Amino acid sequence: MSEPRVSLPAGLSLPLAEHLVDRALAQRHPAWIVTDRAGRITEAGGELAFYGLDDLQPGADIRSVSFAESVFAAHTEPLVLPAVRLANGRSADLLLAAEPEALATLLLDADPEVYGARPYQQLAHELRLQLERVAATGAQVPEQVLGAMDAVVYGHGDDGNLTLLSTPLPWLLDLAGRHDGEPPALSPAALSPFLEHFVAEAAELWAAGQPARLRSGPWTETLPDGSECPLEATAVVGAAGARALVVQRLAENFRERSAFLQKARSTVLEYEGLRREIQKKELLLDCLVHDLKGPLSVIVGNLSLLRSPTLDPDRAQGLLATSLVHARKQLDMIRLVLDVFSAEIEAMEEFQVDPATAPDARACVEALVSDHGPSFEQRGVRLQLDAPDDSRRLPVVGDAARLERVLTNLLENALRHAPRGSTVSVGLRDGGEEVLVHVEDQGPGVDPEVVEDLFEKFGRGRRSGGMAGLGLYFCRTTVERWGGRIGYERAHGGGARFWCRLVAAQPVNPTAPRS
Repeated sequence: MSEPRVSLPAGLSLPLAEHLVDRALAQRHPAWIVTDRAGRITEAGGELAFYGLDDLQPGADIRSVSFAESVFAAHTEPLVLPAVRLANGRSADLLLAAEPEALATLLLDADPEVYGARPYQQLAHELRLQLERVAATGAQVPEQVLGAMDAVVYGHGDDGNLTLLSTPLPWLLDLAGRHDGEPPALSPAALSPFLEHFVAEAAELWAAGQPARLRSGPWTETLPDGSECPLEATAVVGAAGARALVVQRLAENFRERSAFLQKARSTVLEYEGLRREIQKKELLLDCLVHDLKGPLSVIVGNLSLLRSPTLDPDRAQGLLATSLVHARKQLDMIRLVLDVFSAEIEAMEEFQVDPATAPDARACVEALVSDHGPSFEQRGVRLQLDAPDDSRRLPVVGDAARLERVLTNLLENALRHAPRGSTVSVGLRDGGEEVLVHVEDQGPGVDPEVVEDLFEKFGRGRRSGGMAGLGLYFCRTTVERWGGRIGYERAHGGGARFWCRLVAAQPVNPTAPRS
């Protein structure tokens, strides 16, 4: 009984065979070594590193390779040596082809997990031989080969239509979704939108009529039973202009390989994330050391001078005052670091929402302007309050101490960058459901490059002024925890304008249902 065969248009057989053989060998890590009859290597290529042979150089003696010493001989017939154990522990099938002046060795992976594909490889080799014999007169492909490769072949006619040339395989019928005896709709357009799109792309290749191949890359279709069917399509043009479409179901371990690759990509992303976090922590440590070292150096220097018995009393008082200023500055830095990290822990951040106990934004702003006024005057900067003349309380959701520290950070930031003779204004507005507070200076403003990261942890720019780039980050995490917002915008006359929109504390309706 003869084997079923698939008739192909003339000129298509050899390109189709080359495609199928390429697919057959793709998973077996092919590598090759060509030597002259004296045993000197003249050419080597492919995946030699897979077999531990990537150090082979032209001119070297093939007998220096562990497996070649016993197999190299002046024979004239092809030789196949299955599952030869190599020095790196892998196994390979060796195919030796002899020519009058050269000997070529092909290595194919023969590890246990690929041995299940050996019948598939053998059928592919048989297919190549059969097609080469009939390439000049047309071709008939054994159905057994296509079945073993889980592939179907469509012919592309002059009218642009695709006709199925091979017997439809079970997965193709499942994809078509009909088993009632009627001819199923097996055209690519009816099977898959992805395949329909690929056929449209392949039309340009087919229209050119030049021998070529175009691969779609893997994609996945869902069968009626809910299982996934990984596929890949290839458009082929033969030497005589014959055209075909090969659709192949990929190996069963396709999903495992895809999952493995996805896991590898996820691991790389996690590694990159951890690396960035480590870099941030290193930056934080460097900044903290630098910012804390400065005031400490001043304190140590002043205390050393105070030990002098001939020091003038007025000079000593000045050194003490300077040391005290820098000690407080260092204490503020330490407090800020603690505030930043405690603000990230929700359990450590309690705040008030009842208007009776919530902090009064008006009182807080007025007190800060009054308290910081003298320090601004010493720097030659005027601090003014820009608020309606109203004595009403403006309770906001939050914590009084933390609200004071948020606004203090904004005031100190403005003072650092306000030029002598300028004005810093603190604005307060009642917006009904929210209270707007802003601090505006007449300094140089914020560099546009750093505006986007201004409120991020370690976000430093021309306005960072030390403090390890944590001050504005603390402000943002604190205000957002209370349900408010904080931001920056360019002031109308230049300078910087930092604003906070705080949620107004509203009376609780005792009859309203609790969420």
